Amino acid sequence: MECQRLIHPPANSQEDEKSPFFDVERKLNSFAEFAVDIVECSNPAFDSVFSSLKKVRERLSDDDFYASDVFGKIYGIFLRASRIVTSTETVMTILAELIASVNNDLSTFENFIEADLRVLLHEAIDTLELGIANLSADASKPARMYKEIQTLKCAGNKSICVVLNKSDFEMERDTIAQKFPRSSVVFEKSSTFKGSDEYDCVLLCGYLRGNQMLRVFDKSLGSRVVVLNYTHEKEWTSSTKRKFFGSFDSEDFRNPSVFGKRQSAVASDGRSAEESPQQNALEDFEIRLHELKRLRILRGLDDEASANKVNARCVMFNQGGYAFLTERHSVPVINELMSAGAKADKLPQRKIKDISIGDFLLFRESSSRNIIRELADLGLERSGNAQLREIATRWRSALTTVFEKNGRSLSRVKAVLSGFGCDRNELTIKNWLQDDNQIAPGDDTDILAIAEAAGDDELMETCETVVQAVSQVRGAHIQASKQVARLLDKRIKGDLQDLSETDGVIKVTGLGNVFIVCVESIDSAVSQVAGHKVNRLLRER
Repeated sequence: MECQRLIHPPANSQEDEKSPFFDVERKLNSFAEFAVDIVECSNPAFDSVFSSLKKVRERLSDDDFYASDVFGKIYGIFLRASRIVTSTETVMTILAELIASVNNDLSTFENFIEADLRVLLHEAIDTLELGIANLSADASKPARMYKEIQTLKCAGNKSICVVLNKSDFEMERDTIAQKFPRSSVVFEKSSTFKGSDEYDCVLLCGYLRGNQMLRVFDKSLGSRVVVLNYTHEKEWTSSTKRKFFGSFDSEDFRNPSVFGKRQSAVASDGRSAEESPQQNALEDFEIRLHELKRLRILRGLDDEASANKVNARCVMFNQGGYAFLTERHSVPVINELMSAGAKADKLPQRKIKDISIGDFLLFRESSSRNIIRELADLGLERSGNAQLREIATRWRSALTTVFEKNGRSLSRVKAVLSGFGCDRNELTIKNWLQDDNQIAPGDDTDILAIAEAAGDDELMETCETVVQAVSQVRGAHIQASKQVARLLDKRIKGDLQDLSETDGVIKVTGLGNVFIVCVESIDSAVSQVAGHKVNRLLRER
């Protein structure tokens, strides 16, 4: 009985709204009523394109780099064309330009692609052009979307939200805004969709990456969700539905004694929600293309003739770029900076071992140097204090002397420093030696202890000057962090999700473009990489 009273609060009770369980109760009740409906759209040419792409996928080997590159581009255009909801002249021109570009690539790489793969790729391009030409047909997605909106409005849905992929939103928003007044139909980007209790219905126009579609489902619990799907998208939507509902879609969870209403636990394709779905074709395409790109990047390392090679791990980003990060290098990570209540006086920086998938990192264009350090040095130079960096790091040469004198043994260095009053663990000493972004030890007295342990008379005499320089350099770093944080906040406006699919770029006076990228994968294995390629944002040619 207590459980039922929790799930079914008395109507219009202001006290219940103040309860810490109120939001949970409301979400549970919304979940009980939640449903995702698929509206079928038709474009026979797109079915043929998808069939050709599946054949290409089955034929691709790890060595088919040129074919996989063309395949990835055709697949990208196909996804974009599948999501189109306004077949305007501008949209058609953009798609035609993309088709021309991939045709040119196929012609350029023709001698590097086996004959049967070339035939399949040409077939995919030809049928894709036909599918694009058929976008004006009554059964295609643009026409079906308008009809579905009219049907929803006639059924009493007063507020309808259409959710689009970021690139589609940017390309089509002007046309769709003119066609539908904002008072009845709202258009939002999938990456920044927050949901609203005011929406009677949320309309999705086809394929979104799994994490984005799951996020839209979660934010739409109080609304009806309708998904417009071509044949090739239905399997993906059904799979994502099963992932979303999972074990919670069982008869036991949605039972009358809890929710007062019986719900079916059988998915639209006839399988129960508890069944583990096989990997669908769209998901398989994404995974395979990612792996082929990774192999292309790593294979390219074998062709580099460089005597200066270092150990680094490959990190790939959602936006298409990648980087090889060394163990000692620190990269600004801005996730926490964008969270509520975050302070902008220090930009978090992490080494590769502390970076995770989904983190947002900052890289300066064509540079491997740390952005905060570069900006701090620029500030010091402009104020006429460029020499302070060298003075502030004078202690490191003395510590290196202690390290060399003690056989490069961290345990022996620890013991020596401890004898002069600097009692620090070996990991801290290692960071002092190796991390170039470490301005100085946290305790100023440690600098004097290092000088005494090294027998460095000059450093002992100028220790106060070094400590003052350290303080000024630290201040320059704080100011640099604040400046970047302000620029980030202005560019992102507190929402990182909008950058999950495309690069975010901010311009920093004196440094040029700084890119915000989202981590998609991190290699566990270390690769040998030419020194000039590490710790910087790279792109495939």
